[in-house]
Amino acid sequence: MAPESLSPEGYARARRVLMRRDPVLGAAIKAIGPCLMAERQRKDHLTALAGSIVSQQLSTKAAATIFGRFRALFPDDASLSATDILVLEDAALRGVGLSGQKVRYMRDLCERIADGRLVLDEIESLDDEAVIARL
Repeated sequence: MAPESLSPEGYARARRVLMRRDPVLGAAIKAIGPCLMAERQRKDHLTALAGSIVSQQLSTKAAATIFGRFRALFPDDASLSATDILVLEDAALRGVGLSGQKVRYMRDLCERIADGRLVLDEIESLDDEAVIARL
């Protein structure tokens, strides 16, 4: 079974445990500061995959800007659905900074979800190799 993602509280707990058990790592954690991975986690699998498509071959800053514009296309902060993305015109997706190829990747992903060829909820119980094969 694949490991579950950590909550912000889980990251804080892990930080405390690491600092207590390893003085060298503890000093590094104190110098660097808390882990910011919890803030970067996506709410759901589709949002995570959309973020991965957006960020391919881009700097972190450029990807964050484009992904922010992409998310702004949707009226609320709820989880995305494949249908939400599929109803958008290519021009709208290109307008937020997605390349033509990334628009095609996004549409292909959403079509597979919408027609049932890809069920994202199933991937939580799979190991990494099975997730890769599924995607």
